Amino acid sequence: MNRNVFETLGVAGKEDPVSNLLTEMINDDINFANSFLKCIDGSTGNYDELNARTRLRTEHGNPDIVLKAIKNGYTDLYVIENKLKAKEGKNQTEKYTNKEVIENIQDKLEIESLNNTEYLFLTLFPDLNPSSNQFKKTTYKEMIKNTEYTGNDQTLEKLYHDLKNIVIDFYSYAEMEENDIITKKLSPEEGSLEKNYLYFRILFQNLDYPGELEHQTTFRESKSGRRYFGTKISKDRWKPSKIQIKNGEIQKFNPKKDIDIHIEPQYNIINQKLEIKLHYETNPYKTKKELKKKTSKQKYNQFRKHREKFIKQFKIETKKQEIQNLKINYNYYLQFGKIILYPEGMKLKKFRKKFLKKLEKTEKAIDKAIAET
Repeated sequence: MNRNVFETLGVAGKEDPVSNLLTEMINDDINFANSFLKCIDGSTGNYDELNARTRLRTEHGNPDIVLKAIKNGYTDLYVIENKLKAKEGKNQTEKYTNKEVIENIQDKLEIESLNNTEYLFLTLFPDLNPSSNQFKKTTYKEMIKNTEYTGNDQTLEKLYHDLKNIVIDFYSYAEMEENDIITKKLSPEEGSLEKNYLYFRILFQNLDYPGELEHQTTFRESKSGRRYFGTKISKDRWKPSKIQIKNGEIQKFNPKKDIDIHIEPQYNIINQKLEIKLHYETNPYKTKKELKKKTSKQKYNQFRKHREKFIKQFKIETKKQEIQNLKINYNYYLQFGKIILYPEGMKLKKFRKKFLKKLEKTEKAIDKAIAET
């Protein structure tokens, strides 16, 4: 039995080991290095000499891979961010474009005269974009399709073969079938890439949402042992205006209009339950403590009372819509209700139909509650 090294060691989703492998192959095989750069940069490549390093320490962080490329006596520098997760660190790529970072790298790689600097963003998740527009993006799907290791190191050859296999398996979860069993597709596999999260993202991004509803974002969290995937669904009419803020201070706050109502489905990976959470909060979001501190008591009380009035009306409307498995919450600051959906054993086609039906009824109840308050 040929075991996959990455899955056996439980490091398939770890960026450092994969960055190490890519770096070793770049340094060992100039053909791989040039095709790698051509794939993620569009470069004609054909460098005479390439040298890659991982996690080179700088004043503003440690880029995953830095690559010194020499051709005809000219030196180019490549700063590469490798993303196997579905989230970039806060302004991570923005920091790497800082002049001081490049100067740090130049010193450590002993580059006396730099011809050109390129920033490359290699991501597993196709819808993930770098925070800096200076970074050029490509996916692992494109990389494995357009690169081959042609060196003589059997260990590197085996590792790249195994990496390709887990990446191919990962992207197979982007292909949805009507007979897919939802809970199986969303279940985690230890040691593998987060293909269940890819499935979740694509599922909710591609739904045909009722009315004016739109998918806005997806996320994943792990709190107190509770692992879940989430998505946010809303529409413009549920966010009529924003609190006016200057230098971190609230300048103007309309308690009735500076709100954000949205639907936030969260799938609990452990108990395989979808909780469709309903949120009513300030726009932009301010904690209860922050809102009390930065606005008048009168404004805060107006916001709270208007919110309570909305929830009471929403409860009336949900009875008309006959929404099942709904629980109304008056005491939570953010969440005013949630609807439970148990997809265990449910096929994709049936899940999609049930979820969208609940969403349609919820949208109507929220719209009516807004109109009446």
